[in-house]
Amino acid sequence: MYKFQVDEQFRYPFMFVDGCMALFVSFSYVILASALVGEICKAEKRRRNLGNDESSNASKLITIMAISVFISETTYGALYVVTYFFDRQYEEIKVKRQDSIVLIFLIINSSTHSIICFFMSSQYRKTARRLFWKRSSRVGNIISSVPISS
Repeated sequence: MYKFQVDEQFRYPFMFVDGCMALFVSFSYVILASALVGEICKAEKRRRNLGNDESSNASKLITIMAISVFISETTYGALYVVTYFFDRQYEEIKVKRQDSIVLIFLIINSSTHSIICFFMSSQYRKTARRLFWKRSSRVGNIISSVPISS
């Protein structure tokens, strides 16, 4: 939330629009994630029918991410929408306390996202290893293999 001056004219409409956008994002994310999990399940059934028993955590990963985004974004959006309709006179006292709780949800969601992906996705782990652990040796090999023209 951008910092507004006390009694600024567009403070409450901005909070309302910001809250509605957060609610829209969280609900559309859950709908899209559900459709994606459905397609992943169909693909896994086809894979099993072809004799490939390799299991994947992709649907679990998407479900966990969708739940965490839904909780953090819905609480954020609901706080500002409810404040717009019901809590204007008590906004300064109540919203400051509740805003801290909502921000904690957002921070937890942001900080745990990559950790959850790292532990649940082998492709994510391979990419992270390639980026962070093998990068220095690759850069040295690239530099030494580039021909120097005179």
